[in-house]
Amino acid sequence: MRSLLYRRPRAERGRIITVATLLAIGVVLLIPVYLELIHVADAATQPKIVWGYIYDEADQLLAGATVTVTMKYGTGTTRSEITADPTESDGYYMVTFETNQWEEGDTIEVSAMKSGGEVATNSTEATPADAGDQQIDIHFSEIVIPEFGSALLVVPILGLMAVCLLIGCRKIKE
Repeated sequence: MRSLLYRRPRAERGRIITVATLLAIGVVLLIPVYLELIHVADAATQPKIVWGYIYDEADQLLAGATVTVTMKYGTGTTRSEITADPTESDGYYMVTFETNQWEEGDTIEVSAMKSGGEVATNSTEATPADAGDQQIDIHFSEIVIPEFGSALLVVPILGLMAVCLLIGCRKIKE
């Protein structure tokens, strides 16, 4: 028994396959966008301890830095913020977020300010409560590293490039 697709004229089969292919590509491109927009996080079951060391440009431990740790919903709105005591000679800081101040998947952003006012930051995603404490170190540096954006921008751009490449290859064959 032949499938319903092969009972149709050849031109119509080609259009059906093209539409199905475009729909599949669209779904694949939208999955990361959907996951980025829908923030489903488990409620925290225990406090989150964030700690680390602050290093200067010479990679030496930095005393006297003011450290602020911010917990954000995903990458956006601030959920809570704690300022640690200035670092001692060992460059160490530690803060504790209570269970109502964080959720798994939140962004933890740590900012350190030197006595001259220079600020350095580092951030990461909050791990599950059973994974334990999180260490986030800060390194002051004179080198600026550019950021490349989130998956929300990168994936659609890569998808658009792939579609253009496919169209270009198709025209070359004709």
